[in-house]
Amino acid sequence: MSTYKALSIHQPYADFIKSGLKIMEIRSWQTHYRGKIIICSTKNPYYDNKLCGYTLCVADIVDCRLMKKTDEKYAAIKYIPGYFSWILNNIKIINPKKIIGKQGLFNVSADIFK
Repeated sequence: MSTYKALSIHQPYADFIKSGLKIMEIRSWQTHYRGKIIICSTKNPYYDNKLCGYTLCVADIVDCRLMKKTDEKYAAIKYIPGYFSWILNNIKIINPKKIIGKQGLFNVSADIFK
């Protein structure tokens, strides 16, 4: 059975990635993973006008490096010294599917797209 890597992100930031307004995800930890990732919105906190607890899009993680002050506009948050910028590319919207997210990178069965 094949799997995809996935990452849970709070709303409205997950929607910002889906729309291409946010092309960097900022984390306190780095990843060496490069490749396809499913961006999921967290179930909580719940927003009335946002999909919460769903798969939203697929992107490629193409790099991970220490955050720079100039990353603020691409990350949609203020600079945080010592944090890491996960650089995303090739963002593609997918049909949303309910999902139970997890912390960190996690595996999702390819069956979710059936």
